[in-house]
Amino acid sequence: MSTTSPVSSAGATNGTGSVAAALNSASTPNAQNLQNQFLQLLTTQLKNQDPLNPVSSTDMVAQLAQISNLSATEQLNSNFSDLLMLNQLTQGANLVGDTVQYYNGNSGIAQGMVAAASVQNGQLLLNVNGQAVPLSEVISVSQNNTPKTS
Repeated sequence: MSTTSPVSSAGATNGTGSVAAALNSASTPNAQNLQNQFLQLLTTQLKNQDPLNPVSSTDMVAQLAQISNLSATEQLNSNFSDLLMLNQLTQGANLVGDTVQYYNGNSGIAQGMVAAASVQNGQLLLNVNGQAVPLSEVISVSQNNTPKTS
């Protein structure tokens, strides 16, 4: 006869066996996936618990609060990333039509008009003279005399 050891939230203090610890270590692309993983872990925990020493309702509520916090943090991070990208695009759009000087690799300093802006891999790139120029390489910006239209 085999015995089953209880799965408890006691690991929450030492980092082993905790639902939150398992979720923190898992790489999840979104909050929905995080919730699905939590439900799977909770179901497994309930199936494998010791009937003579079940998980207390206080521990369950604490674990539910942990998943709620993790889910909210994931959503906040996603919203912050979106806001950062929008801010970068706005900065780039404001430079379209302006003349910039920038470091051009080994050939030194170059100059040209910004034709477009894009964000790739979290970095703002300006299209200058048909070349993608990172904003970090721009030395100076001068506005052209032509008014911008929106």
